Amino acid sequence: MVPLAITFTLASEITDTTSLITESTTYAITDPSGYFTATAYLNQGVFYDIRVKNPHTLRNVKRDVQVFANISVDMGTLLEGDANNDNRIRISDFAILRNAYFTNEGDPGFDPRADFNEDNAIRISDFALLRSNYFATGDIEVTTVGAARGRASHPAGSVSLAIIPGWQQVDVGDIFTVTAVVDADTQPIIGADVRLTFNALLLQGLQVTPGTAFDLILINSLKDGELLFSAGTMGNPVSGRIELFSLTLRALRATPAAILHFAEADAVDELGRSVLGETRDGKVQIGAHFERLYLPLLLKRASIGL
Repeated sequence: MVPLAITFTLASEITDTTSLITESTTYAITDPSGYFTATAYLNQGVFYDIRVKNPHTLRNVKRDVQVFANISVDMGTLLEGDANNDNRIRISDFAILRNAYFTNEGDPGFDPRADFNEDNAIRISDFALLRSNYFATGDIEVTTVGAARGRASHPAGSVSLAIIPGWQQVDVGDIFTVTAVVDADTQPIIGADVRLTFNALLLQGLQVTPGTAFDLILINSLKDGELLFSAGTMGNPVSGRIELFSLTLRALRATPAAILHFAEADAVDELGRSVLGETRDGKVQIGAHFERLYLPLLLKRASIGL
């Protein structure tokens, strides 16, 4: 449900404004489907321009609407990404998003202005919404009439994300590398999020090397058994096999199974819709490392008494 400000302004063609209400602003909240009801005190039969805005969307305007007691108007789809509420989407909005990236509601640094899809978490889906409308400026003209519509539904997930190799064996003290690989096949994506966790008593994270498919690193933070990583692009979407990042680790202690676990992950299309259908964790078997000591073989001839 989305809060809205709705402003009715007397149409510019009307020159005699005597006894007319020239402007009125009211507020409403949409239902889950995007419908809303607004009540305003206006002159019936008079033409008004109607403007609708959410604090982090561009403003839509429907011009020359003749107002009666009950009317239904399609105000179009509000374009997300205006974090600073200045009715345009620019680098200042991206800065707000990036400063709050990978935070949840209640976390230090969480900024609801960058939570464009209003799911109480700032992730790649929010970046996708900003990206899709980047450099757009309101007011956005609405030309159709009908019922108001909400956001598009999510497509079925067709993309997988895996740690490669899925299993390997190392010794205590060994330094080794795993790679997070997105298999998007023919599905274009504009970015991916990962929160990868592992037991810091068994594995030490040393270095993260971003892949080259995405030109924009939104976050790359490795500490205490957790990696937060997100990458995206402002350019063309990518598909096929995508190496998201490589992670270099050191084995610390022997164990049958040290798990590299996708605690959270997502991949999104140009509309910000999740297309991730599957994740596959990695498993590392760590064996004790024994130094081999080679000793000479001593032979003693046996004597047999007769």
